[in-house]
Amino acid sequence: MKSLPYVALIFLLTLVMACAQKDGGKQALARINNYEISKDEFEMEFRESIFGAQDTLEARREFLNHVINQKLILQDAQEKGLDKNREFLEAIENFWEQTLLRIALEQKTGELAGSFFIAEQEVRSLYNRRREAGVIITSYEEAAPLLRREISRNKETQALGVWIDQLRKKANIEINERLLK
Repeated sequence: MKSLPYVALIFLLTLVMACAQKDGGKQALARINNYEISKDEFEMEFRESIFGAQDTLEARREFLNHVINQKLILQDAQEKGLDKNREFLEAIENFWEQTLLRIALEQKTGELAGSFFIAEQEVRSLYNRRREAGVIITSYEEAAPLLRREISRNKETQALGVWIDQLRKKANIEINERLLK
């Protein structure tokens, strides 16, 4: 049952592709009932697939058959209403939340990256503490770049914590303690 989110993810991605409207100006490589696979779509997906590792006519045919089989299964699942199944919809919601969360954190981390001043004394102090503890046996010159990155990551983590605290302060959060127990 733990593989359900992964199956749902694959299903969702293929479903999105199955439901997508195709540009009328694109040449259809294949039609599966009312769904068209354009040459451009096929090329992009083929290159990104494991089939694209060897660009041969046989690999292309095998990949196309794989895509056709997926579309047929998806169309059958939609006809049976599986795309409206509670478990499926919960998996989609979870995937959506996790993806949005990852993107938001990556964006915030990107904003913070490299924005911190790291004094040489900070790096030297960390080096000395680690050297005394026997964790570092290399020279300061060798260890300094890694220590500088570690200090930067720690500052980013602290800044993310401050950001989240600010979000919490601006939010209206109510907790029913009785139900927590």
